[in-house]
Amino acid sequence: MDLAADSTDLLDELLGETTEVLSMFRTYKVAAAHERMWRALLSSPSSGLRQPPESAAPPAANTRILRPNARRDRILQLVGENPDITVKRLAELMDAEPSQMYGPVRMLIEHELLRRDGRSLRLVAR
Repeated sequence: MDLAADSTDLLDELLGETTEVLSMFRTYKVAAAHERMWRALLSSPSSGLRQPPESAAPPAANTRILRPNARRDRILQLVGENPDITVKRLAELMDAEPSQMYGPVRMLIEHELLRRDGRSLRLVAR
């Protein structure tokens, strides 16, 4: 019986489980922060954002409502984790073309969730 090998295997297994739990916790924290952000934005009349009533008709074409969106949430997460990230690097991290990032980034800038600092992006401090 090789005690050193068994100990190493057990430590590797514990490290893997700990890493997985930490990853899930970080994901939960980011999701919870985004949920709090959306609730605060939707509840603030000065934010310019509004939540449509359940039975409301679709908004007019020129009405811009910022609704939760997986791509925009991921952009906010990546910009938060990588201050001064460029749109090109953001696209690389999201496995997308830079041209696919400009619309969501522009929308987040318009709603003052992101700001452009030269070529880099930063979260707006609230």
